[in-house]
Amino acid sequence: MNRATFCLVPFAPLAASFAGIRLSGTAERRAGELAIRFRLHDPAGLLLVPPPAPRPSRQHGLWEATCFEFFLAPAGEDGYWECNLAPSGDWNLFVFNGYRAGMAEEKKIGQLPFAVQQGENGLAIEVELDLRPLLAAGIPLALGLSAVLLDQKGEKSYWALAHTSNRPDFHDRRSFLLTL
Repeated sequence: MNRATFCLVPFAPLAASFAGIRLSGTAERRAGELAIRFRLHDPAGLLLVPPPAPRPSRQHGLWEATCFEFFLAPAGEDGYWECNLAPSGDWNLFVFNGYRAGMAEEKKIGQLPFAVQQGENGLAIEVELDLRPLLAAGIPLALGLSAVLLDQKGEKSYWALAHTSNRPDFHDRRSFLLTL
């Protein structure tokens, strides 16, 4: 079992409307599963959080609003996966064969149930992804964690483990800083 805690940092410059927001969590790999928990601390209620969808489903463009993301890259391979989780319960999982290349929905995963817990000071999102359809057991994974946050005024901020260029780029493998 591998477990790591993380804190995401905003891409600078950060609008004043995001002051006081914190994003942290845990990532844990056990047997053939990856469990990730994001914790968003927003005590002033600055963010626009979509309401629960009546029937959460696989959707495109979730990163246009508040969305939590993680990226998985097997050691020594160019390909990787991107997972999008919206507080509404909608989700998607994409596979790439190289940096931003060959994007397609990952058909080996047909559902991605995850839990969203909203509280007065923010929210938590927990997901458990069965890795067995995607890769063989024991292959080390580089993990990138990120989020797009949309405030009440419609401004976005971009959060990641690290920002490695002069613009936010969650696909940059240099920001996949956790290894599990």
